[in-house]
Amino acid sequence: MKKFSFRLESVMKVRETRKKLAEKAVSATQTRLNKVVDEVQSIDHKRQQSFYFERPGDEMTFWMGVCDSFRKRLNIEKDQLEAQRQKLEQQLQVEKKKLLVKLREEKVMTTLKESQFQDYLREVDKAEQQEMEELDILKRGNKK
Repeated sequence: MKKFSFRLESVMKVRETRKKLAEKAVSATQTRLNKVVDEVQSIDHKRQQSFYFERPGDEMTFWMGVCDSFRKRLNIEKDQLEAQRQKLEQQLQVEKKKLLVKLREEKVMTTLKESQFQDYLREVDKAEQQEMEELDILKRGNKK
């Protein structure tokens, strides 16, 4: 009997490749998102530390002005990063949905392949059973 071959093997490989690409896209977006979150935390830390640089005395107004302009710049950077973070989170959600679709497609193909393989095994068992029955009939015929 001939070997089992899954006729949609090439389609299955293409879908597997697409799934891997979707996984890489999710991973890359997650990495960019983590980087933005780290930058926001760094800005918050710098902003907190800027309060420690205010010095009492005659120079206080100068240092307060420097610190205020520094904080304003940090707030602008933080706002830009927050907007970027929101976009990345939305993009991540879209890419995760695409990945789920790819995973489902791969599972469908795998299930189909397994089902066809089980059918193939049943056919092989059936053919073997018929051969065994024929041999049994021949053996009985020779004994008479």
